[in-house]
Amino acid sequence: TGVKQRRLNSIRRALWNPKFIYGIGKKDNKQNRVQGFSWGLLAYRETVVSALVLVLCLPILGIILGIRGSAGFMVGFLVVYICFTMGVATALGAHRIKIGIPQALLVSYVVKVLLMAMVLLLVPMPEALKHGWTLGGAVIGAVLWLSVEAVTIMNSRILYFDPES
Repeated sequence: TGVKQRRLNSIRRALWNPKFIYGIGKKDNKQNRVQGFSWGLLAYRETVVSALVLVLCLPILGIILGIRGSAGFMVGFLVVYICFTMGVATALGAHRIKIGIPQALLVSYVVKVLLMAMVLLLVPMPEALKHGWTLGGAVIGAVLWLSVEAVTIMNSRILYFDPES
């Protein structure tokens, strides 16, 4: 079991901290945190976690709830995923024009909330998907995204917030 556990840990580390994402930054040896903040890393982590949730949940929901339940869950989950991804894309654009990370986070938040409000209020939903699983997928997607975002931001060492030496 020790060998299997080490393999699983190495796979988890490789998925969570990939070497190929541009702008990950250097590790801080004292606190084992990444210096700076990488929007690409955040988008990558969100995509990996979202794909894992969909791959694990959709077959189970398909068996338990049928096609309508799993399709409703997927639609709700993907609406949240797309809106939050657009928020990250907005923050990437804001960061490229030299807006600070805290301001980019604020702009990202406003964009994703406005996009979700527009989708929920303006896009018609098929009756077959309005059985609660669309809302369930959206809630699970939002909780998942916010959790990964919080962990990624907490483990980043954003120099803007450091006290002056």
